[in-house]
Amino acid sequence: MKPISAYRFINEKTVPSLLLYGTEDRFQPYKEVRHLEKTLKDNNIDYKLFIASHSGPGVQNDDKVMKSYMEMVDEYLARYMPVER
Repeated sequence: MKPISAYRFINEKTVPSLLLYGTEDRFQPYKEVRHLEKTLKDNNIDYKLFIASHSGPGVQNDDKVMKSYMEMVDEYLARYMPVER
């Protein structure tokens, strides 16, 4: 069985992406996010990576990182999915 990892599905048609990663995540090794980041770069995909260095998958210990991430979500939505008024 092949390992499953998000970076294996990235290509030039991949949508812009925001990544939020807790370095204390025990299920998804930190090195995997580096593969994903490299693959996004290699395919010229607009992305932003946020690292929560004190959290696991819930990003429970990095309030400032979470706040910055949510602000960027708003920016990405306005840029890539604008709402007509």
